[in-house]
Amino acid sequence: MELNERFTEMGYIDLKNRLKTLVSLFNSNDKWNQDLNVLGFGMLNIEDREECFGRIKELSSILGVQINLIKVSNGEDTIDYQIEVGL
Repeated sequence: MELNERFTEMGYIDLKNRLKTLVSLFNSNDKWNQDLNVLGFGMLNIEDREECFGRIKELSSILGVQINLIKVSNGEDTIDYQIEVGL
């Protein structure tokens, strides 16, 4: 099944933008458990980074978009993770 059979072009663009928003939120590793107004989707409340990652994985699977989880290290220890999206 092709994407155009499941989504309108505008709907696909909106979903890609939501994915970009979630990736940006994950990568900023900022304050969690806040209400964000995402245009076209209403309020977004994500409790923690783990939940955000789960939503990113789900949405990337629906859209057929590749994501890469990259370890950031200081040479010895993993100190953070970042996500790159193939859009």
